[in-house]
Amino acid sequence: MTRNELQEAYKKISQKRLDMMPQYLEIMKNIHPELLKSPKEIFMQECGISDPKLIEDIWELKQEDKDYRDPQWDIISSLFYEELYRDKDGLNESEKEFVKKFSKVLSLYGILNIEFGENQNKRDFNINRYIDSKIVYFENEDIVITDPCYVIPDEFWSKSGFGFDLSIFSIPDNRYATHDTIYGDWSCTVYSDDRILGRFCADAGLVSVMSLKDIEKINKSFEDWAEQHNWCVAVIEDFTGTVQIKTDIEDDGIYCYVEGKGSVNFTTRQTGF
Repeated sequence: MTRNELQEAYKKISQKRLDMMPQYLEIMKNIHPELLKSPKEIFMQECGISDPKLIEDIWELKQEDKDYRDPQWDIISSLFYEELYRDKDGLNESEKEFVKKFSKVLSLYGILNIEFGENQNKRDFNINRYIDSKIVYFENEDIVITDPCYVIPDEFWSKSGFGFDLSIFSIPDNRYATHDTIYGDWSCTVYSDDRILGRFCADAGLVSVMSLKDIEKINKSFEDWAEQHNWCVAVIEDFTGTVQIKTDIEDDGIYCYVEGKGSVNFTTRQTGF
């Protein structure tokens, strides 16, 4: 997804959340009437302080705290587990199904809302973590899909920007792509239609596409290591075409995959942890 596509998705998901909220609160209010209270009322009830003036002072301080979370939302998020996954009484099946859908929408809303907020200097909140990588062109080359931590020697790991900057190895920027897996550590399968081309995994929450020829400049022992760890590395032989690491939205989150178009068309899918 591009940045613009993410922004459009955010608008749609945000609106869907707002549209669903009244029905959600209507369902929950009979079981948890505290949802009808204001955040301030909830805070006053939970803080355990009897002095009204002290309560007011603390409340005012909390409004200035950027990390302070609205207690009403904490209650709502906890209800997903309390009412849906612990099989509590009080909701019929249709209500449970609605709340489950709402929880997925809220999860997506939270992810996208944060990304366009103030904390984009942190990895988890960096917008680049959720947009498509650059497109890389290869011509008649063996290409490798793997976590860059398997390629780059330990002493160069931080110097290479954790696989995002291979200029220290004289590898041009248009010769590789590195992307956050978003999910974290994973294992994936490479498919061309129904045919399996290979498998790879991540151990640093990253995925890269590189030419095997360039990898030899970085780590001369990589091929021997890869032969002994073939579940970590997928090799597409003699490939001509473009490769891009892309993102998309599913029911309850944003996911990452690798797509190749050319002499063989392929895509990847997470198939394990």
